[in-house]
Formats: sequence, structure tokens, C-alpha cells
Amino acid sequence: MNTSSSHLGEAVLFIHSTGTFPMMWSAVPGEAIGGRTAIMPANLGYPPHPAIARGEKVTVDDEVAHVLAAVPPDV
Repeated sequence: MNTSSSHLGEAVLFIHSTGTFPMMWSAVPGEAIGGRTAIMPANLGYPPHPAIARGEKVTVDDEVAHVLAAVPPDV
């Protein structure tokens, strides 16, 4: 997960789509998000996480839990 912060307590969550990576958001200038914390978690199955095995089911609930776990408690 990539994070950058100027204002704790305010954040912008960037979620990448299938076939892309969180680094795609690294070019977004801090001014565009008003200096807020940028949270860019890697989706399940994308580095640095292990690959999802063929046939393994991943639900929306699994993805939501994963993304919420990436949000720091002070945001």
C-alpha cells in the first residue's frame, strides 16, 4: 500500500481496476487532493499480496474487508 500524508484525518482512496496497479495513481499531484492522505492499496491477488489461485473464490465482501484494512485508524 502506498500512502502519503499532509493532513491526518482526511483521505482520498484510490482503487485500481483489474489489470492495473496502484502505482498508476502516483502521478496525481498532491495539490489535486488538497494535501490529504492518499491511500492506494493493492487489490487482492496483486503484488505485494500472493496471487489468487485459479478457482479460488474472492467475493466483494473479501475485497471490501481488504480495502478497509488498508485505511489507517487515524484517517
